[in-house]
Amino acid sequence: MRKTLGRVDDCDRTDLHAFSDAAFVTRRKTGLKRIHGTMLVVGGIMDVLEIALLAIWIMIGNWVPFVIGLVPIVLLGVGISVYYFRSVAYLCPNCHTVFRPKFSRMFWSAHTPYSRKLVCPHCRYDGWCLEVPAAHTGTDMETGEPMIIV
Repeated sequence: MRKTLGRVDDCDRTDLHAFSDAAFVTRRKTGLKRIHGTMLVVGGIMDVLEIALLAIWIMIGNWVPFVIGLVPIVLLGVGISVYYFRSVAYLCPNCHTVFRPKFSRMFWSAHTPYSRKLVCPHCRYDGWCLEVPAAHTGTDMETGEPMIIV
């Protein structure tokens, strides 16, 4: 038993945080699936509208309906971007702070489906932060207020 306790005592704290982060993200996977699913549905609707408008343009030879129809498509694109921004936050792998960056930083930064290259406002870590649903405590960079979103 002393031998086992000695090994536990030698554990690095960051390893324990890594397990904690893995559980944190795993429990919230359902929320991310809902957010990404909503984005895929709206994106699909936008694609169908765009293709239909293009087909109408080709069939009748008039581009005006296509240009007019692009207005709601662009509005849907803006709306889904704002929805995404408000629905997600990011977990710093260094200090484990949940935060939301400014919209422009989030929009233009490099990303994968589940992470984004950002700067943590708490520890200044500059790297890949994990995406989580925004129903967590953290700092909203738009307002500087503590982020407690349900």
